[in-house]
Amino acid sequence: MNHTDEELSLEFYHYVCNIVGSDDVVKTRRVFFTIMDYFYNSNGVTTFISSGSKAEGLDIEGSDFDTMCVIDCMQVYQDIKSVINCPSHWPVLMETNDTKPGFTKLKVDPFLKKKPLWRTTLDTLGEETFISSKRFRELFLASDLIIHGPCISDPDETFDNAFCLRCKEWITSAQPWINRPRSTWPDYKLVTSIVQYDQELSKYVMSLVSNPYTQAHHPRNLTISNKSFYRQNHIMFGSVKLGLSSDVLNSWILFASSLYQCKRLKECIYIINYCLSKCTPDKIACYLSDARYSYSLEEQTVFNRMRQRVGLIATCKNLIIQDVVFYYPFILLPAELIRLPRVSDMMFIPSVVYCHVLLFLCFHHLRDYRGKLTARRDLELTIRERYFISHDEGTLTTVNQCLDIVKALI
Repeated sequence: MNHTDEELSLEFYHYVCNIVGSDDVVKTRRVFFTIMDYFYNSNGVTTFISSGSKAEGLDIEGSDFDTMCVIDCMQVYQDIKSVINCPSHWPVLMETNDTKPGFTKLKVDPFLKKKPLWRTTLDTLGEETFISSKRFRELFLASDLIIHGPCISDPDETFDNAFCLRCKEWITSAQPWINRPRSTWPDYKLVTSIVQYDQELSKYVMSLVSNPYTQAHHPRNLTISNKSFYRQNHIMFGSVKLGLSSDVLNSWILFASSLYQCKRLKECIYIINYCLSKCTPDKIACYLSDARYSYSLEEQTVFNRMRQRVGLIATCKNLIIQDVVFYYPFILLPAELIRLPRVSDMMFIPSVVYCHVLLFLCFHHLRDYRGKLTARRDLELTIRERYFISHDEGTLTTVNQCLDIVKALI
């Protein structure tokens, strides 16, 4: 390549970088979507997979956000011989007779007709029962969304979500992929990079499971005379300590919630004030309840610079602020908030909003009227400024109900 060709190549490279971002920016975007997938996949009901150009780090103007949502309670099998009896999922059989290449009919056991949720998605042909692709899509169609091919989209078509089922075996038509040549792709550097990245990310993911585990031990009905109180607290403190490796803020918030349940109100106030001091404007919000939220170039740049300086794990646990997630049976959730909206067996509350509400409840039980007024004022200001609050309808409903609960206790 001569000198002129090198200059043209560099000019073209910089031109493309101005459109899709530099190599570091693209990597940072991929990390964001990887982390978001791990956050979403902690419910045990669905598996959330980001895909498309945005998940690959290419945030081009006009491109949409593509996702797949795998229903975990069903599993697809190629033939009846490979079906594994498992109480956690229902088997679905592929039927490729009289179908076009690349397509299949999905046959299910007729007992699904007895399930109110799935009854509307089924078609009966003779003595066999199949899933209707049209009705399957409509099952998850909200009033403000539309059908877009196999996906569910918003009216502006900036977001495509495909609800789907998973087959864990290599079907016949995919067998050639197993023995495909790998001499050119992926190359050795790419494989090495993935392995090294996965080792770092695994440490982070391990600590994510501590959130639901922390909430699996009931501190409510325990007294000082009960020996199990100390054992349960020991387990809970260990879970909180593990959670500090992934989400420092929410781990402390959950710890404060456990102290509130144990009537340790002054200690709870101390920890909540510490948490609020960490919710500064330079942090980056990760909205679990709004998958359509896109991060600005400034946020991506800040995240990438910090990741290069201190590593991925330290960046995630200190820079990102996400909603507090409570899991059924909501043992760490104050009784005053038990009627807030739920998503499946989970409840999402913006971190700053929850801190102010918990602070208010502590002052309420301590009969500190001035403290209650201050906490209510701070909560109203937080909601008015949308401070670390997603703009999606569900979140706004939750925060407004929190404010109503606080006002009712004044």
